[in-house]
Amino acid sequence: MDLSRAGSRRFVKAPEWRLRGVTGQASALGVGLLLWLFIAAPGAYAQTALSTAFTYQGRILDGGVAPPAGTTYDLQFKLFNALVAGAQIGSTLTFDNVAVGANGVFTVSLDFGAQFDGTARFLELGVHPGAQPVGNPYTVLAPRQELTGTPYALGIRLTQPEAVSSASAALNITNNGTGNAASFDGPDNNGTTAALRVSSGSQVMLFDGNEIDSLDAGGIFLENNESFNVVLANGGGNVGIGNTGPLATLTVAADTVAAYANTPGASNCFVSHASTGCDNAACQNLVCSVDSFCCATQWDGICAGEAGTFCHGHVGIGTTAPAAKLQITGGTDSEPSAGGFLVIGDTGGANVSFDNNEIMARSNGATSTLFLNNDGGDVFIGGNLGVGVTPTAHIHAAGSVALDRGAVYGVQNAGSTGGAGVFG
Repeated sequence: MDLSRAGSRRFVKAPEWRLRGVTGQASALGVGLLLWLFIAAPGAYAQTALSTAFTYQGRILDGGVAPPAGTTYDLQFKLFNALVAGAQIGSTLTFDNVAVGANGVFTVSLDFGAQFDGTARFLELGVHPGAQPVGNPYTVLAPRQELTGTPYALGIRLTQPEAVSSASAALNITNNGTGNAASFDGPDNNGTTAALRVSSGSQVMLFDGNEIDSLDAGGIFLENNESFNVVLANGGGNVGIGNTGPLATLTVAADTVAAYANTPGASNCFVSHASTGCDNAACQNLVCSVDSFCCATQWDGICAGEAGTFCHGHVGIGTTAPAAKLQITGGTDSEPSAGGFLVIGDTGGANVSFDNNEIMARSNGATSTLFLNNDGGDVFIGGNLGVGVTPTAHIHAAGSVALDRGAVYGVQNAGSTGGAGVFG
């Protein structure tokens, strides 16, 4: 039987060795056979995790002739990290009185432990007749045989923990086709388990089909170490803060209840001070659980910022201490072609830009008309209104004022101190 063409089985054939009248021809089990065995007998693996053992099948020729079936040999296997010389990896495996089958074929199970970390491994085989006394030296067959395929699959076997210390990625998956590089299907995120769990020390994130949770008291940080943009709902959906059914591009729930009161005082949680801790025990414990300095040394500005992040339940963009449900800082002045703290609309078309003291309607890089309650409803202005001028009266316009109908009472002329005339 030609072992290299045994049905659907694939073997990596080793060279033929001729030492001291004994010829060994061995074949390392390839990937195809192990997959065939798994598919043929899934029940054997359904509830039991794979071990680190793999099957080795070879053929011994004695003087160029296959020995009779039942002839026994003592076998010795060693694993190395190089084809020549190198270091031995794992322990030495010995098998006494291994009986060959038809055509000198033998099969053994080799288990060197978790020795396959992605670097090359080479198998060395020693053999002597089983009739020789125990302890006789083995005839080492050369060259060593490189192991490929199946043993490396052990590195990603399921339900088995693996650890590696490396400066490069422990796992890289590349799909050059059109399918997913990886797919995970698991339980719904319940705050403890989910389809995917990612951790870094005590920081843990849970993911399912539509939910992301952080199990760390520090919360979720986006672009925390970089200064690039964060884009949400770019496909046309809405974003809700404290709201599971946002009706607009950005919907923020009313801040009806504050989780922690921002009360003035020397030990205010949201203001730095020389002492340790702050005036709200719950907020203090939350901050100190992630930054022990705040309770051990001083409640400095970093601690105050962390209190703003952890204790309010607010969202800060450009600030770590948001004072409202949503606070945006660090933007630029709104200009016709750019700028603003918050922009609503397409920057290449109609949009409205907000900065810290201005609302500007723009269209494709130029100013545009800003409509207030265009479909009806009153507009209330608590202070003065200036049209083309900084106002010094409730309504102050530079130049003339045109009205479609009605009347203007007490029109103030430039340079005068009182109303002059009534026009209707």
